[in-house]
Amino acid sequence: MKYLVEYVRLQVLELVRLPSFLLPMARFPVLFYLTVGLRTEQPAINTLYNYAAFAMLGTAMFQFGVGIAANRNDPWNAYLLSLPASPRQRIAA
Repeated sequence: MKYLVEYVRLQVLELVRLPSFLLPMARFPVLFYLTVGLRTEQPAINTLYNYAAFAMLGTAMFQFGVGIAANRNDPWNAYLLSLPASPRQRIAA
């Protein structure tokens, strides 16, 4: 368990040092609260569309864009693939 906590800590530290991760992480919550907090004539429909748009943009930006770019440029990922751990353990960590 000690190794898992240390691994997670190092992964978070690595992500915080990447501007491509840190800047969208600071901007998206602000955009989310601005769009959801707007008052309109049809609040239910507007809120539904805002949640859907935020979910799609968040997934596209973080998971696909930033994650793939960071993994391609990271020699640590190649090292992790050489370790005797299953993919399930890497995902859980």
